[in-house]
Amino acid sequence: MAKRGRKRKVSKDEENTTPEPEMKKKADEKVVELDEKDWMPSAALEFFENENFKEIVENLSHLDNSVTLVGPFRKLRGESDADGTDLIMLDREMTDLPEMQTFMKCSHGRYAFWRDKPNDKKPVIVFMDLKTIPDLSVVGNEIRHAILDFCTRCSKCIDCSAKSKAANSKIQSFFTPSKISSEVKEVLKHREKTTVRGISGPGMLIDVVPTGNSGKKNKKNERTGYRDLSKNAYCINIEHLVRSLRLCQTKEQEEKVLDFVYGLMNEINICNDEGDFGNGLELGHILFLANMKAVADPMMITLHIAYKNLHRPDFAKILDLTLSLRDQQEEAT
Repeated sequence: MAKRGRKRKVSKDEENTTPEPEMKKKADEKVVELDEKDWMPSAALEFFENENFKEIVENLSHLDNSVTLVGPFRKLRGESDADGTDLIMLDREMTDLPEMQTFMKCSHGRYAFWRDKPNDKKPVIVFMDLKTIPDLSVVGNEIRHAILDFCTRCSKCIDCSAKSKAANSKIQSFFTPSKISSEVKEVLKHREKTTVRGISGPGMLIDVVPTGNSGKKNKKNERTGYRDLSKNAYCINIEHLVRSLRLCQTKEQEEKVLDFVYGLMNEINICNDEGDFGNGLELGHILFLANMKAVADPMMITLHIAYKNLHRPDFAKILDLTLSLRDQQEEAT
């Protein structure tokens, strides 16, 4: 872990940056204490203290003028004194899963640290796109991995003007792309070995409970804490199912779709009884990303049970705080 004693000098450009307003607590709002106290990723600190930090960020904006470093970087720039719970909630988006801590926003999505457990000291980094129900993909575990992924995406979907090409080349000159590519491959390889791949997302780290016999097994015939429900009548593609909710034009149509969701929850209860907690975590994640009132109740129930079963109470608290932000946003509109 990087040392925290030295502070990088802040440039005039950064001093003139207008900080985004922080969400104010209501007078009667209780302070939520998390078991984990340190929410400053060492990877963010190391990148901030990189001697080329200012030049890299400047060139990122030439590639995409929507690029903004948020969350932990706002604290590092001195724009926020958030710590503990306030830091993990700083600049939190309404569709940031409890496992996420967003640090860079851009025109085609955002990058976030992903902790499988609240006390992870080396979280991976995920990219979340702008789909109605976002897709998440692992891009590495260092900021430089995210930067190179961003450069690749920009070269494909943003203008290829001389200025953009020059900025892309300049950014890559600070790194060794071939080395980064190898590092990312190792991260993905390790991720594949240690997590369960479900319907979507970066994979799930599941602590296996040795109960029941119907769970999915690995090559060593060990339980993985997740089972394949694809043959079940209720288990049509849950993402398509939730997306179809947005197309419902009548209450009757919506109720038919919700019947499938609650049918899935019954299957999840069976999974939980037999120690396959990954299915509940997966369903909860997808319902959360849908960000729809219609599935808010099953989402809360499913995720709270999953986090309790997996002994991750901090994520349950972060979930509640995020849902509170959703409520505040809804009240303001």
